[in-house]
Amino acid sequence: MPKVIRTFLTRLQLYPRMNPLAHVAINRAILEDHGIIGDRNLVLTGGILPDLAILQLIPWKPAHEDSLGFIAYLAEKDPEFLPFGFGWMLHGEAPCGLDSYSHGKGNFVDQLEMPVFNIVRKYKPKLYGEKLNLFIHSLIEFSCDTMVDKENAVILNNAFASLDTPRAAFHISNYFKGDGKKIHRILNFFQGFDFERLMEPKDVAKVWRSLEMYQSLGTGSLFQKYLKLTRTLTLIKTRPLTRMIVETRDLVRQPFIQHMKSSKDAISESMVKPFPNPMHAKQLGL
Repeated sequence: MPKVIRTFLTRLQLYPRMNPLAHVAINRAILEDHGIIGDRNLVLTGGILPDLAILQLIPWKPAHEDSLGFIAYLAEKDPEFLPFGFGWMLHGEAPCGLDSYSHGKGNFVDQLEMPVFNIVRKYKPKLYGEKLNLFIHSLIEFSCDTMVDKENAVILNNAFASLDTPRAAFHISNYFKGDGKKIHRILNFFQGFDFERLMEPKDVAKVWRSLEMYQSLGTGSLFQKYLKLTRTLTLIKTRPLTRMIVETRDLVRQPFIQHMKSSKDAISESMVKPFPNPMHAKQLGL
């Protein structure tokens, strides 16, 4: 397994997971609201890739807060790729992406932390501290993606299939100062990943368990790897993990529906205002 993929799988255990299907669903709705008919595939792929920062391939803060700079860079260097930067804006914590309403104190994930904690402690009573917080965050986001229409997974698969990955990697690494080779490999990984696997709780549990298994095989001697693998298989059984996902999904269903609607309305209303250059908005059809 290439080192960059091992790194990808390992770091997914240490940081909150992405919830790509929720981002795709809300971005598609926003595009419909504004009648944007440009290259939607670029918007949709760009709309999940700020979370490359989870892998420490690019810095978190610029990836989630400097989308306007990225848009300006693309407008100058490669105007045809401008919708890609627009997707980054729709994702981020600033100026107006979905993460601005999902992350942080008092926002969506924070409000659900204690109710989901009560689910997790039934199945994983010995999980504490930052690992527990990240597990809860991951569980909420994975569970939310299981409620999104399957059409969004199919559309994201097709969007990545059409992505010019060398070109995307070049712009991401050039602007955010990341390792272009590693970023390109990760984009190719996404091209081969079936996002429909994030739709059913039992399939999500298998993906999650596979990530843990790959992590256990990433370091140490052969004997240490064997011990890690057997412990992982014991601790990350798919049946209790599936139950946690189902219970969390049922708990967060109504808050998630309300969150998606209110966030979509807020983003749709505010997203034109941040553009420092009106021409960039015009190029996107706004």
